[in-house]
Amino acid sequence: MSLELKKRGAEVVAVEPFGYDYLASRGITVYGDLSELPSGSRFDGVVCIEVIEHIRDPIAVLAGLRDLLAPDGWLFITTPNAAGLPAKLMGQRWREADKPGHVVFFTPITLTRALERAGFEPVCRPRWRIRFPSASPLRAAVHSALQILAIDGGLRLIAFKGSGPPYA
Repeated sequence: MSLELKKRGAEVVAVEPFGYDYLASRGITVYGDLSELPSGSRFDGVVCIEVIEHIRDPIAVLAGLRDLLAPDGWLFITTPNAAGLPAKLMGQRWREADKPGHVVFFTPITLTRALERAGFEPVCRPRWRIRFPSASPLRAAVHSALQILAIDGGLRLIAFKGSGPPYA
């Protein structure tokens, strides 16, 4: 994602402990940990994809991310959806529950509350769909229906530091 954003003209700073060497070799400004960011760093937006479920103190990390944002900054965050149909159907056998390093799971309500406790407001759940172009037509239709019903396996939220988007 960092490479694609840079290609499209964004000024990208990545925090990536596992892909550090790869990103650095491709010209991305990268740090191995949030604590390594230069003092006073400010960002218009932060993208946090499939990370928060690995954090032992997610509210503290979310508050720290909020502090890195410009006054009208935003955070886009994704995580497995513990209230989604896959989690409900599979229970303890849900594939996300078995992954090493997953220490906390969120539902739309609990992630919204965590973001609000960290000082974000407003928090929005976008309703755009993710397409699965290599899926069979039936599987693509099921994925689409689950997303429309907001019970798919992925949870996506946008949280704002300031007043939110101009269209809210």
